[in-house]
Amino acid sequence: MKRIWLVKTEWTSGGVTMTYQKTREDARRFKKSFSELHTGYLISVKILKGYEYTSGRIYISGKVHY
Repeated sequence: MKRIWLVKTEWTSGGVTMTYQKTREDARRFKKSFSELHTGYLISVKILKGYEYTSGRIYISGKVHY
């Protein structure tokens, strides 16, 4: 089990994307730069803590997401 960080982006068009980051600092830098680039197109940008298991699955808040 390895801890990872995900940046969840909600777009005004209704879409949602998640970007994998190895450290929290990387996630914070990505969130800041991404928010500045796409100011008018975002609803929210959140940092989530997840766990990647050896099976390749990623768990966020105890639920399988990928």
